[in-house]
Amino acid sequence: MRIQRLALLSIVAISSVSCMPHARAYVGAAFTSVDGNVALQNAVNTLDLNQDRNSLGGLGADETTGSAYLRAEADWGPHRVRLSGFGATPSGEGTLAEPFGDLAAGTNVRSQLDYVNFNGAYTWDVVPTDLVRVGLGVEMGWHSWDLLVDDRGSLAFERLEADLFLPMPCIDAELDLGPVSLVANFGAFDIDMGDADGQYYDAEAFLRWTPLMSVEFMGGWRSLSVDANGEADGRKFDADFDVSGWFIGGGIAF
Repeated sequence: MRIQRLALLSIVAISSVSCMPHARAYVGAAFTSVDGNVALQNAVNTLDLNQDRNSLGGLGADETTGSAYLRAEADWGPHRVRLSGFGATPSGEGTLAEPFGDLAAGTNVRSQLDYVNFNGAYTWDVVPTDLVRVGLGVEMGWHSWDLLVDDRGSLAFERLEADLFLPMPCIDAELDLGPVSLVANFGAFDIDMGDADGQYYDAEAFLRWTPLMSVEFMGGWRSLSVDANGEADGRKFDADFDVSGWFIGGGIAF
């Protein structure tokens, strides 16, 4: 189960930074939705992936779902490392507007999307003040995409699995107002990496509240976009999707 893999990776990540000075670790929940469209080539390579596209809503896989949200970060001197992860598992029923792989247009389908994102970043503080922090650096995002589309009238199905590892430059900004801090991160790139090439961005903004020493709560908004095309299991695909939603959590700082 991909969510279990995400949890294991996050536990290891949190443990690895917990011994560093000024470390934080959070556990919470994310409530996200996936929107966009996807195309999968058939066995004889006759589809036009620019036109033969199905929306995730048409597949029935665009509902808002909840998952665990895990985050850790550490600061030492001008350096910052941050790690975070969440998932989305929308499912439902729909009708194909266009062919999807070897499934014909008009087929009534049942769809399940298993999406996991795990993100890590390193930034260097270029504005070393107590009030404002601005960091420049690089982040690596892992996007794990597993879309299963079943023909409700037969045993036929199509499956699209892709693991995208996407490095990109990023910027961190933080405004420290005492017990409350405002934090924002943004990264974007246009790249060709393995399974897919395309354009990507990842952004988040959240508020962090420290009511007691070493106890913190946080909540905010995450939005990421992937416009990718490539090859998975020997067949070409084209996926243009956005993942967005709220996250909340609490944890400790030390």
